[in-house]
Amino acid sequence: MKLKIMGSILLTGVAASAATVAFPSYAQSNFKQEQQTKIFECQIIQGNYTTTMNHNNQSYPMIVWQNNQLVYDNDGVYDNDEVNIISAAQRCESVSNRINNVYTNYQFSNSQFGSILNYGRVSLQVPIEGELKLISPTVICAGESPCDQENMLFTLSGSNAQNPAQTMNQFVSLLNNPGEYEAIIE
Repeated sequence: MKLKIMGSILLTGVAASAATVAFPSYAQSNFKQEQQTKIFECQIIQGNYTTTMNHNNQSYPMIVWQNNQLVYDNDGVYDNDEVNIISAAQRCESVSNRINNVYTNYQFSNSQFGSILNYGRVSLQVPIEGELKLISPTVICAGESPCDQENMLFTLSGSNAQNPAQTMNQFVSLLNNPGEYEAIIE
């Protein structure tokens, strides 16, 4: 009789333990979904490819891609690929994915994400007309370390490259106050 009661208690304990293990994972997945309220994606807005941030079921323009740019790799990893011209559509898609990956992988809030942004130059050796040339594009990157090939989010061109601090601050303002500032034109 004691054995039967002990067996019943043991089975009840196992069932309770299993329930305890199952519920936190469900709660954690719901929590993660709530935390991922911002998603960056490429959309066409008024005929322009635009990196947008979705927040509270609305899309807010972040970067409007108007310029084609010489780039050094189409997959986001700089190596000894041939120099290519990347279209506004390709830039939009590539950058939106990079920003989204950094943002969602680390579950940042707006202010936390803005605080890890940095700008600088990335030194790269790329093949141009059959020779390796050293170039140093100005970039916005994520991380406290200097900008490099691994943490680069996007390259800057024109006036944005001439004033990267202003461009980075504009990007942070767009993150913290969706819809209240003009999108970056790149």
